[in-house]
Amino acid sequence: MLIRSIPGVALSPAISISLSKWPMFPTMALSFIRACENLIEEHGSQIPKDRSSLIVLPGVGHYTAGAIQCFGFGVPTALVDANTIRIAGRLAGVSLNPRRHRSREVQRFVARLGPGGSPPTASDNLALLDLAAAICL
Repeated sequence: MLIRSIPGVALSPAISISLSKWPMFPTMALSFIRACENLIEEHGSQIPKDRSSLIVLPGVGHYTAGAIQCFGFGVPTALVDANTIRIAGRLAGVSLNPRRHRSREVQRFVARLGPGGSPPTASDNLALLDLAAAICL
């Protein structure tokens, strides 16, 4: 497996067998290791707060960058995934396509789900995630 080629990582046969159930795990693990190396080398072992610095880290996409900002730094940020798009559409009574999660229209729409139309806070996002888990199949 790919993960066996990472220096300093030794896996038992039991772990190797269970990893076969998650074929993306080795790729995710390598991205995580590369992101950690980048944080150490480029950011003095500190996680950056700004989205532009987060988004260039290996394995970090728009959703993960937003989650780090929101839950790690308390920055009100919309976490846009298929389920929050569905919730937003149901709340507003409009049809939004979950496949368009990166469109500006969807981003702006979900960004107004916080109190008074402001970006959602960490507790707002947790509530949306809980609601989505309960009603979105």
